[in-house]
Amino acid sequence: MKAKQFLKGIVYERSEIDEWLSGRRFPFSKYDPDIGYLHRDRRCREGVDGSWCTYTYERRTGARTILNNADQKCRINTYGNSYTNCEQVNDGETWQELLAARIGEPIRNFGTGGQSVYQMYLRMRREEEAVPAKYIIMNIYGDDPFRSLAPWQSIRLRSFLVNERSWGSDHTWPPQPYIKANPATKEFREFKNPCPEPKDLYDFCNLDWVYENFKEDFTLRIMLAKSNAENGTPEDSYKDIEDLAEEYGVKRTIRDSKELVETANLLFRDSAIYGAIRLVEKTEDFIRERNKQILFIGSYTSNALADYIDPRDEPRLSAMRRPGHSFNKDFMRFMKKRGDRYVDLIEAHAEDFSRRRVKLSDYLKEFWVFPDQDVTHYAPAGNQFTARITLGNLLRMLEPKPPAYLPALSEKWDTCVSLDQAR
Repeated sequence: MKAKQFLKGIVYERSEIDEWLSGRRFPFSKYDPDIGYLHRDRRCREGVDGSWCTYTYERRTGARTILNNADQKCRINTYGNSYTNCEQVNDGETWQELLAARIGEPIRNFGTGGQSVYQMYLRMRREEEAVPAKYIIMNIYGDDPFRSLAPWQSIRLRSFLVNERSWGSDHTWPPQPYIKANPATKEFREFKNPCPEPKDLYDFCNLDWVYENFKEDFTLRIMLAKSNAENGTPEDSYKDIEDLAEEYGVKRTIRDSKELVETANLLFRDSAIYGAIRLVEKTEDFIRERNKQILFIGSYTSNALADYIDPRDEPRLSAMRRPGHSFNKDFMRFMKKRGDRYVDLIEAHAEDFSRRRVKLSDYLKEFWVFPDQDVTHYAPAGNQFTARITLGNLLRMLEPKPPAYLPALSEKWDTCVSLDQAR
């Protein structure tokens, strides 16, 4: 398969752009000129026991609806992906709402499913101008660094669903802002959304335009190589991946499908992790310059935790989805340098599991909605776990302490006061 044939499978039909922009179809998302897309209010049958989940968002901020302590001033904003938005649970079941109820003050949720480290960084910069908060929580999922490299989400999804359409019934997997990151040359470049206006989306209906603009794209070349290996035509990508490897400081002669996939994944991993490290550093610079404080959370899918607890010769995650959606020890080591400003949920789960007398499969079923799928999200119990594990680190950061953790108001009122007295 050549690049143009690959891209032919993902170009849009004009009717699909019409329906997405009008809101008649693809209820998961709506167009955004800076970030690529944000969420719509929706109801999806994807929760525990096949239940419907309701997602609503504030009109003014675009954040998921605040339920607990909504009448109070918010000093905590959270940014990230689907594990931040809390896909597959209802508005009141998110870890933000559970934490908000626990500490007695609101927490704003700017999470957006499918978004990258770069998109959450851009969202943070934008929203901190409009609704600033003293304290920031950024949640980075195992696949987010890889998403940052893609100028168009469909390029990545196409490789997962070979010979299928690149979007489902609820999302267009649209173009988005992205980065180029080369660890060999220390190159790090930021690129805006290829569709700064809604009308620009229609360019993605034109195969010749798409080919001319994306034929040299890094993510396309990686995904095309993996698709060729999957389809039995690896030789179509040997030379291209050898050239790309040389550009990224790796000397390789590729002779078979296995070497092709290994090289493509090596380049993808190293570029993604280097880019994510640079983005975390840029985030910390932004936080420091504005006298804010930040707490990072690392989250993972059920397969990543299973491989971490019980490694096998062949990882549980399907070959086409690796190295994304997985645990990366180099990135974890970098993040752990933040001390108590970093919460890693894979380590927390491993420690929790070690204290249980339960099979690993049963443990995963407790915390994830569909633990046997390649990509799944937390059930309510998983969000409760996130809130519980995060609580101590958050409390150490907050000053003054939140209402639930204030010191005794006086000797007379040291255990129980009316709300009027507390105020």
